[in-house]
Amino acid sequence: MAESYFFDKRVLKKNAIKYLIIFIIILPIFIGLNILLNGLTASWVIILIDVMVGAFLLIGLGYVYDIINNKRIAKKEQRIKEFKKRQRLANLEVEDEKIEIQEEKTPKTQPKKKRKRRNRNKGIN
Repeated sequence: MAESYFFDKRVLKKNAIKYLIIFIIILPIFIGLNILLNGLTASWVIILIDVMVGAFLLIGLGYVYDIINNKRIAKKEQRIKEFKKRQRLANLEVEDEKIEIQEEKTPKTQPKKKRKRRNRNKGIN
């Protein structure tokens, strides 16, 4: 089975936004191109040129959008890794401080002196 549902709202929303941005960028190019070609060629040639230019721009801008999105994701993952690393270092520092505080609180006592054993055989000669 697939890891995610095919009609996931988040995926559809991201793709809809992606293509909306691309079509907003392409629209002024189409308007300018159609104004330039209006009196020069037949209507079917204009449609053919529009389809070819639209397909080229759609693929090209989609590729550029994906590259930008991948860089954005990589930057976000890098920030997350750095945050986790800082968090880990902070936790280690806090643990070190706790150990130092505990060591300071425990009274430092001198170890007991060992008594020497009496020689029991002294009296027997």
